[in-house]
Amino acid sequence: MATENAGFNPRFNHSAVVFEDKIWVIGGEGNSPTFQGIWKLYNDVWQSSDGINWTQVTDNAEFSKRHDFASLVFKDKIWVLGGSNIKGLNDIWYSDDGISWIQVASNPNFSPRIAHGSTVYDNKLWIVAGADDSGLLNDMWQSSDGIVWTVAIVNPEFTPRYEHSVTTFDDKLWIIAGWYSPGRMNDVWYFD
Repeated sequence: MATENAGFNPRFNHSAVVFEDKIWVIGGEGNSPTFQGIWKLYNDVWQSSDGINWTQVTDNAEFSKRHDFASLVFKDKIWVLGGSNIKGLNDIWYSDDGISWIQVASNPNFSPRIAHGSTVYDNKLWIVAGADDSGLLNDMWQSSDGIVWTVAIVNPEFTPRYEHSVTTFDDKLWIIAGWYSPGRMNDVWYFD
């Protein structure tokens, strides 16, 4: 174990990336419900060069507090994609230092969503599936700049899902497991 107390508040449904030889922890939900019956949300950003000692680089990033979002490193920047702050979000943000954040898209043409998968593949940002107000999704979107998003694959065959993993390996984009109605999955799909 690196540490039992990293310094940031206990949290879940946050994101973590490696950027500039540091581990970064971004946003998420806290461990105590607010008066509205939801978990406390964060939009803070922390970094560590060893996983033991953590420094808060901002306690209030420009993007709204959120959970169940995706974060990636793309074109030498940290990116924050969608999530929820009580309602689904589809805004896109990036930062080259973790302190100052720039919104590049406030309402791209994919639906606001939570618990989606994201990766960098074929030198593009990808958003895969998740859940929106209509239910579970199996759509796939791509963007070379974070601003303009296009449908990557029309009617993919995998089952709609959320809380799945998306990664790249062997020059392919992989979709692994997740949740669907009524339960967990253990299927694996790839696209090239």
